[in-house]
Amino acid sequence: MKGALVFAALAVFAMECEAGGYGDNPRPAAKTFEEKVAMSYNYEPIGSNDMRANSIPDSWDWNDVDGNSYLAPSWNQHIPKYCGSCWLHSSLSVVQDRIKIMHGGDGIDVMLARQVLLQCAPLANLSNGCKGGEPSDVFGYMQKYNLPDEGCFVYKADDTDFMHLKKEGISECPAEGRCVNCMTGHKPECYAIENPLTYGVKSFGPVPEGEDAMKAEIYNRGPIVCSIATGKALDYGYRGGVFIDVNNVTDVDHDIEVVGWGEEDGVPFWKIRNSWGTFWGELGFFKLRRGTNELQVEKDCWYAVPDISMEKEMLDGKLVGSMEKGLVKKDEAEL
Repeated sequence: MKGALVFAALAVFAMECEAGGYGDNPRPAAKTFEEKVAMSYNYEPIGSNDMRANSIPDSWDWNDVDGNSYLAPSWNQHIPKYCGSCWLHSSLSVVQDRIKIMHGGDGIDVMLARQVLLQCAPLANLSNGCKGGEPSDVFGYMQKYNLPDEGCFVYKADDTDFMHLKKEGISECPAEGRCVNCMTGHKPECYAIENPLTYGVKSFGPVPEGEDAMKAEIYNRGPIVCSIATGKALDYGYRGGVFIDVNNVTDVDHDIEVVGWGEEDGVPFWKIRNSWGTFWGELGFFKLRRGTNELQVEKDCWYAVPDISMEKEMLDGKLVGSMEKGLVKKDEAEL
């Protein structure tokens, strides 16, 4: 559907729980920009005075760069059951999309292990699992521990498997929480992979507030994750086009991935990927009016620069794979 669309009414149906990222839990109090910088790692913002910020195009979309997409597939955070995990879905989408950009769009898409982050990050006091979290929790975990891809764990939308360890004072996730394999006839049948292929982040931090800084970061380094205030008009009423908030919704409760910007029928917009499945919105995406801080989208955004060094070592032949241990040095590999 084309044109700038204003959704003032709700859909005819409603649900008990919100479709945002925190369920019944309130979003933590907003931090100042200085506080967010203090939480970052190797903070390297693009900056409005950077040379790279002086040639920003009028429109940009990482899903369509000269007819090619630099985005990995979309997810649905709500299956196989409801989980307030927008914070990890949007943030991991940013990392794996930036990995695809670093690959030049070539090769197999990296799909990071959502379940590992969901069940392990709370042990390190980085998020509350299905009860909410922040982009800094995701990037902080990846900076400290690295994260495998989904070949290690299937997403279950459940954070309870290792919560008993937190009560016992254990802060680091066990190997069986990070990567497993199961083989018929093997004793035990399912076992931990001690050294899986993992990805980290070289740096992460907040994007300065406002349209110009967001565009500079997206154009030069890739998509970013931003918090928004959803509201039921967006959750259940969006049917395509540019969403304009007529209800002045300001209660921030969700995180999304901003992948580009443009203009439709004279209305500037952000191109945004959601984490509610491809059946929602425009194949899982939506457009939101740009330049007006619609739904608070231009206030709290984060970037991360991926670390793909372990992948490079494997591609260079320095590391090789094995069924029981994962990656090992080539000269130590068993025949």
